[in-house]
Amino acid sequence: MRRLARLLLSSLFVLVLGGACLATDVPKLTGVFNDETNIISAAKRAEITAFLKEQEALTSNQIVVLVVPTIGGKDVSIAEYAGEVFNTWKLGKADKNNGVLVTFARREGKMRITVGNGLQGAFPDLRANQILEGEEIQALLKETKFGSAILATVKAIDREIHDEYKAEPNPVLAPTSKMVTERKGVVSPEGGHAFGFFLLFIFVVFVVIVFYVILRGDETVIVSTPSPRERYPREKCGEGRYGQNRQHDSPRRPNPRREREASRRREEDDDVLSGM
Repeated sequence: MRRLARLLLSSLFVLVLGGACLATDVPKLTGVFNDETNIISAAKRAEITAFLKEQEALTSNQIVVLVVPTIGGKDVSIAEYAGEVFNTWKLGKADKNNGVLVTFARREGKMRITVGNGLQGAFPDLRANQILEGEEIQALLKETKFGSAILATVKAIDREIHDEYKAEPNPVLAPTSKMVTERKGVVSPEGGHAFGFFLLFIFVVFVVIVFYVILRGDETVIVSTPSPRERYPREKCGEGRYGQNRQHDSPRRPNPRREREASRRREEDDDVLSGM
């Protein structure tokens, strides 16, 4: 049992460690353009940043770009990764939910557009996928012109959502803490990691309970209750609660009546034999 318990504990440790390794490493939000790879030239980065700030000032829509080396492996899709980042950054105005995240993973060569609930009517996921799968974007990606591909993508997004909202008076051109506020209705494409971690938590609790039960079972001691004969030895039976003297080894006392009866029967038998 203890060997099985140790095996379960080792499996649990590996599982938890693996789950921690698969957790999304969300970068810090530093502005409308976030490049974790430095593969985009300074000139192209400045051009994209200027365009995004200008459109945000006009429409209040917040389009943010994230470029990462990788999304973490085969077990994590770019939709899940982008959804986790979007939910963490909480893009868009709190009362409009008008944020958009453009994620590009260098190693996988994939791009994803994540749209807030406030813009889903004007810019559904189907239209976002059509933009990414279009000839212009795909050609630029094949030529490794990643900066140009990102710029073309954000311009296409702006054309779809430009007239959905208007900017408020005295707009803030750069993302601030007021723009990145907690809000309800944040999208979570394809479920994100929340449900997966919930299942992992349930499994961990189950294994811990099984492990505890196994250890408790090994420590259980069966206590037997002694019988009356064990508690009260034979030599003391006549003195205690059972009140009967069972001294089986003492000799029998002579019984004169039985002896006379036996003698009489022997005499009768002798008379019968002599008469024959």
